Amino acid sequence: MDNPFNWREDIARIDYHLNQKQSMYLRYLHDNYDVTLPFGFSCGGSFPTCQENRRRPGTSYQLAHTWLITPTLINEASVNASWNGQRVPPVGDAWKRSTYGFTFPQIFANGGGRFRNSIPDITISGTCGVSPKNVLNPVSAACPGSIKGQEHSLLSPTTDIAANETLTWSHGAHTLKGGVVVIRNRKDQNARSDYAGNVTFTTSNSTNTTGNSLADALLGNFQDYKEASDDPTGHFRFTQYHAFVTDNWKVLRNLSLELGVRYQYAIPTYTQANNFSNFDPSLYDPTQAVTLLSNGNIDTTKGGNRLNGIIRAGSGVPSDQLVNVPIGNSPAVLAVPAGAPRGLYQPLSKFAPRFGFAFAPFSDGKTSIRGGFGIFYDTPEGNMDFDELSNPPFATTVDLQNGSLSNPSGGKPPAAAPISISAVDPHLKSAYTMSYSFSIQHELPRGVFFEMSYVGNEARHLIRKPDINQPSLAALIANAAITTNRPSVNTLRPFKGYSSINTFVSDATSNYNAFQAHVTKRKGNLMLTGSYTWSKALTSSGGFR
Repeated sequence: MDNPFNWREDIARIDYHLNQKQSMYLRYLHDNYDVTLPFGFSCGGSFPTCQENRRRPGTSYQLAHTWLITPTLINEASVNASWNGQRVPPVGDAWKRSTYGFTFPQIFANGGGRFRNSIPDITISGTCGVSPKNVLNPVSAACPGSIKGQEHSLLSPTTDIAANETLTWSHGAHTLKGGVVVIRNRKDQNARSDYAGNVTFTTSNSTNTTGNSLADALLGNFQDYKEASDDPTGHFRFTQYHAFVTDNWKVLRNLSLELGVRYQYAIPTYTQANNFSNFDPSLYDPTQAVTLLSNGNIDTTKGGNRLNGIIRAGSGVPSDQLVNVPIGNSPAVLAVPAGAPRGLYQPLSKFAPRFGFAFAPFSDGKTSIRGGFGIFYDTPEGNMDFDELSNPPFATTVDLQNGSLSNPSGGKPPAAAPISISAVDPHLKSAYTMSYSFSIQHELPRGVFFEMSYVGNEARHLIRKPDINQPSLAALIANAAITTNRPSVNTLRPFKGYSSINTFVSDATSNYNAFQAHVTKRKGNLMLTGSYTWSKALTSSGGFR
């Protein structure tokens, strides 16, 4: 199966000297990554029904200016702009409904989505007949698996603009440096919802089955059918401001200090249309909780707020953004309160000090002692916000069961099951690392250099994504002891009406400590080196995208 790959990169630079004290340059870079994927990039599946062409053209410009104001004062300024137009369009016709004669109606006939004429995602599982190799000893034949369409095709163009300026001043024993950096990012990314449909054929939990999942698929008798009204797009934006000052101070002939502090102010990633929502545990009202049946489904006769604790970002969808979010002022959306921070958590403002020293204790200059400590803050990734784009009330998905593809809307709504959502802790903190080191270097006779070091770091407020709606251990143990009519796990969860609430929180930690030894021997054109490290690393974070 063809899998062509093409990559090209072009680089150009122009340098210009304005005069003896000023110079500037303009740099241009363009690259293009183009690969055809037989089984797709964002869809997968058991059959090549969603061949995709992953295109990642990128272009960047940098304009920089250096000015020697005086022999001891230098100013450096630059502006960078880059574009990455990641797009993953389909290849061929294998993804189209018309290719297979699919004429069954869609529930949202006028719904959104770039490839609404795509085949739905199809899963065939359960019992699919008897394997012909095992007629005398019947064994269930393998089902075809999954067939994927193009509804999950990725569209993610990104623009980054950064401006920075640094001023360096040498004065006596001091070299002072200060600067500012401003970063602006925009990224438009789709949620990749099931707007072309997601249909499951299985003999399990089906009242409309022939007893053979493959036969059900040929007849169009589905066990479950889901369809989203649209493929929401988040027009994500964020801005960061940084400032720093450092002083390289030659205190004595044999002692140097490096002192500095960095300030950063990061505005969380938000969407221009405020078209995503969050779950805030502090807003969950137990008196408005839904009532659950013993099987874990919601008792729709008892009332309650199905979206208890959900809050929309910002003050609502701006009028100029309603063209991108047509349901922005619909009753279903307005029924959910607004007022969450636009980026779902508050802007992060931090100071980060740094300190370092270098000391030569002896006059022969063969021994040096170095050490340092610094705090380094990280900025949470924008990927945290992409999942919340599919949260209610902006994402509308119809779920029907035990129907026929000849008329999907004729299926029956399933029991009102608790929903699963993604969230961000409204009190999210900036992850930071405290790094430290201490080393001794010494020149031994015969060209041997030896270095012994202790290095380490302690990280705090690392991000992880646990399910904050897990039942307590005591509740699970008590429930396990029930032998008959055991209630569903959903009835044990603290936030009724929800199954999992996978939430980005910043409570993880890590630490690394190491002893390092390094020796180098030089002789003529030959150099021999040897290293030894004894270290230990611990973390409570399972990793994050």
